[in-house]
Amino acid sequence: MTVKNIVLKGDPIRKEREAEESITPGELLELRSDGKVQKHSSEGENAVPIFAVEEDFLGEAIDESYDSGDRVQYAFFRPGDEVYAWLDDGSAEVNPGDFLMSKGDGTLTKFTAQEDTDGGTTGDIHPRRIVAIALENINPGDSDERIKVEVL
Repeated sequence: MTVKNIVLKGDPIRKEREAEESITPGELLELRSDGKVQKHSSEGENAVPIFAVEEDFLGEAIDESYDSGDRVQYAFFRPGDEVYAWLDDGSAEVNPGDFLMSKGDGTLTKFTAQEDTDGGTTGDIHPRRIVAIALENINPGDSDERIKVEVL
């Protein structure tokens, strides 16, 4: 079955902003202080569930990337919404129900707990580290792969 849309289920809020860099539909994004969007850039850090989506109203497919300076269509996803996102090629095998976090390059990767280096008394708190759960089994090869996920 060929998937033709990034939004698989749900009713996310669609928005648009200028792209800071080349962006492909399905990539996890972050807002910049200058009002532009870019690929989420901090591995394992907090991430708002906003993903680039295709310009379906213009007939664009999910593999049509946006160039730097283009107006990017993106959606703010809510818990329970399903997204056709990107899984990092270096990620471990992912099974349905596995937690996924940002890889720091617009893709998702299998969640790994960070080591507590200060005895558990202080440290960074990342309540939005886990972005989604996997809905299918993927064993990434040598390139990033698309994966169906449910936003948490």
